[in-house]
Amino acid sequence: MGAVGAPNFGIDFVPFWYKVGVAVLTAQGRKTGERPTWLRFSAMGFEFAAAVAGLTLVGYWIDSHYETTPKGTVTGAVLGIVGGGYNLIRQSLTAVKEAEEQRREHKDDKTGHA
Repeated sequence: MGAVGAPNFGIDFVPFWYKVGVAVLTAQGRKTGERPTWLRFSAMGFEFAAAVAGLTLVGYWIDSHYETTPKGTVTGAVLGIVGGGYNLIRQSLTAVKEAEEQRREHKDDKTGHA
């Protein structure tokens, strides 16, 4: 039977990449579902840039297809900035809340309070 929380591919084995990931996170003192901070913030920046670039390209395609230059490109860029910014802020606030909870847990562990 596979490990708890491992993806189920319809066969009874744990993929090698999953074992390696669990070993690395365990060695770093993290839970299995937890990502390193640098990776989380890198992903946030990449998602913001991808939203802006992707919607700008969609706007560019609309401009070239319907001959509406530059309205589609500008609209796509603005929508990308607004949507990507919303996602960035939402994820940042979640990260701050989780960091505060971890800091409280760590402080309680040091002082011995529950």
